[in-house]
Amino acid sequence: MENMEPSINKKEEVSLVFIKELNCPVCGKVFSLSVSKNSYARVKRRDADFYLEYEKINPYFYDVWLCTECGYATLKKDFENIKKSNIEIIRQTISKRWVVRKYPELYDIDIAIERYKMALLNYCAMSSKDSQQGYVCLKLSWMYRIKGDTNSERSFQQRALNSFEYAYLREGFPVYGMDKSTVQYLIGELNRRLEKTEDAMSWFSEVIMSREASVSLKEKTRGQKEEIRRSTRA
Repeated sequence: MENMEPSINKKEEVSLVFIKELNCPVCGKVFSLSVSKNSYARVKRRDADFYLEYEKINPYFYDVWLCTECGYATLKKDFENIKKSNIEIIRQTISKRWVVRKYPELYDIDIAIERYKMALLNYCAMSSKDSQQGYVCLKLSWMYRIKGDTNSERSFQQRALNSFEYAYLREGFPVYGMDKSTVQYLIGELNRRLEKTEDAMSWFSEVIMSREASVSLKEKTRGQKEEIRRSTRA
């Protein structure tokens, strides 16, 4: 698979990010990170598992907020919402082993993968919700898709699948911003990509029979069921 990083010169890409200073809720220190100007992100292609390929700049590279002083890292929407009980857990399990480091102004695919893995490590340390861990694993599978590493992509697809299945059973909806039908569809699609055809068809059928699923999601689901049928006939 070809590398799917946006084609853009460095000078132009620098103009599409800005430096943000944050106060870390774990160590209390001020640190800097790069943030993408999402208003400039243009979608080039959409994959069936919700991955979006962007032109010019890839905002996925900047989705993780990571304190370079102590190693606390999550997806940006969760960064400031850490529970007091988890602060000491991060200090003991993450910060004690963390080596202060600097990141360049622009993040590439390898830096993005490193930061997502740090976020996953933090979520696991805090025993965070399955949906949170699943969403990071899903994004890591996308990062490896960009990199062209099929084995790692499948590995994180499997981890995402396991997490979303647990979340479906254990968590109330919406699950990390997704309603029940969307989670059913995503579980089905991950099964399809992992060649678990029977499981995929079963989950897709749940979506199609749902009274809550939108017309567009049902159409998308029917398309994926037909994709399975085509692949099994080939």
